[in-house]
Amino acid sequence: MTPPPIQVFLTTIASQVELRRRQEYLLRVLQVKKISFTSYDLASDEDAKRLWKRKAPLDKQQLPGILVGGEFVGTFTEFEDAIEFNELDIFLRRNEDYKPFADEPPVQPQQPIGVPGAYSPLQMFPKHAPSRSPSPSPQAASRAERSPDALPAADLYDGCGDILLHFIRYPCILRSARC
Repeated sequence: MTPPPIQVFLTTIASQVELRRRQEYLLRVLQVKKISFTSYDLASDEDAKRLWKRKAPLDKQQLPGILVGGEFVGTFTEFEDAIEFNELDIFLRRNEDYKPFADEPPVQPQQPIGVPGAYSPLQMFPKHAPSRSPSPSPQAASRAERSPDALPAADLYDGCGDILLHFIRYPCILRSARC
């Protein structure tokens, strides 16, 4: 079962603090939930801008925007509500089997954009991938020998997506007891 592709529309010239906050929040949620998406910068990509204006209703074209399977699914407020009520999979149609129409154009290619979180540095500059050390550090090996019961890092974070989302939404909980 292949879920429909998710397209996220952002802008790099966001002068409003609230718009930047919404964009970063949307990207963090998708990354924490490990949901694949394609992001577009409407400030530098005219094709993406035309696509967004064509697909989104006139009164709901505020950014950040989301298309799922090439269709408008809702505003950022509706995205937040889906997270709040634990219905993100329903909102993003993650449990549906996606079969594009025969005449449907393919998803536009993604271009590197400067919105934090839209791309990892490795995706932006694949030729500059970090090189691996030829042999492991002897200190790392001795630390591993001292704690044979240690769980792999992946096991520690499996199933913690909802908890992490809570702390993303309310970061003041981590800093202090006061909000």
